[in-house]
Formats: sequence, structure tokens, C-alpha cells
Amino acid sequence: VGAADMARFLPLMWLCLSSLVGGLTVVFVLSGLAGGLGVLVMAGTFFVSIPLGRRAKRSQAAMLKASEETAGATRELLDGAKVVKFMGWEETYLAHICRRRATELTHLRTYRIAINVVVQIGRASPIISILCTVLVLVLTSPDRFRADVVLPIISLFQALRVPFIMLPMVFQILIAIQVAASRISAYLQLPEQPAPPAAAGEGGTLVSLDGATVSWPARSGAP
Repeated sequence: VGAADMARFLPLMWLCLSSLVGGLTVVFVLSGLAGGLGVLVMAGTFFVSIPLGRRAKRSQAAMLKASEETAGATRELLDGAKVVKFMGWEETYLAHICRRRATELTHLRTYRIAINVVVQIGRASPIISILCTVLVLVLTSPDRFRADVVLPIISLFQALRVPFIMLPMVFQILIAIQVAASRISAYLQLPEQPAPPAAAGEGGTLVSLDGATVSWPARSGAP
């Protein structure tokens, strides 16, 4: 469900790509090689986010597996609540479920940290790119360090902020969709469950007793 909800944002990828191409073209026209350095900085942040995205993918898969194990342990406890209460196993079962839950939360924390780092890198990259572009422009072409050049560059990099934020998010969405698709594929490729044993045919023997009697226990106070 979460992957399906996030997949609705995939059409924004084409808008981001078109904005990226147009913005980069204007940046190169205005600032030349200095703008290229800023673009390289922004592109570098995107490539840095790739290993973080892979780490998030592994953590998400491990988190989902741990979540299933936690749910299974909880279901087992609920199904056998009478036995657990009778044998006094409450503390043991509680510790067992807490360990499963702690493992799940560890993977969830790693996944959230990796995703948040990717998003924050995308948000900070325009500021760093502007600083690098202006610094190189001052050192290489002092005569072009004018308001009619610098201010459009700042505006363009701020406009490029949206594509460079959305592209890592699209990468995150693609990771979530890939994980969900792999889990669905693994489930659909499971072997067929064996058929239940067939009941005895009509006229067949269901119960056979030899030297035994069967009766219902008498209830006290029964009429």
C-alpha cells in the first residue's frame, strides 16, 4: 500500500528532468565553467545518495522480515494465551516479543536515517553549489561578478533545488516499489500447499473400536 501511494509521484520525474535540463542550460550560458563546478557539486550529492539508497533498501527488506516475525510471535502468544497463563510463561514470551520488536526497530531506524540523509543532502546541495559557483566566478572572471549575473545564478540554483530534491525521492520510491515487487513475486512463486486428506468415502469405516465403550460424562444435577 505504501509503495502504491508513493508511485503516484513518479510522473513528477519527467517534470523534474525537463526543469533540470532547462536550468542547467541557462546556468552554463550565464556563468560558463564556474556554473559547471556548481552543477558538478549538485550531481556529486546525487551520486552520494545512491549507496545510501541501497543501504535503505537492505534495511527496508530486513525491517519487513523482522516485522513479520514479530507479528508471528504475537499471534502465537494470543493463540496460546491459556497455556501461557497456566504455565506462567508471560515474562518469557514478553521478553521474546520485545527482542523481535527491538530488531525490527533497529532496521527501521537505519532505514529512516538513510532516507533522511538523502533528502537533507538534496536540500543542502543548492546552497553549496551557489557558494562554489560564485567563488570560482570571482577568482576566474572578476569582471562578470555583477548583479545581473550573480542574482540569476542564485535564482537558477534555487529553481534547480526542486529537481535535485525530487530525484533522490524518486530513487527512494523506486527502491520501495522494487522491494514490494520482489516480495510479491516471492509470495506468488511459493509452491502449492498440499491438498487436505480426503475424507472416507460413503460407507467407509470412520471409527473402529475393539473392546471399548464410549459414553458422555455424567453431569451433576442433570435431570
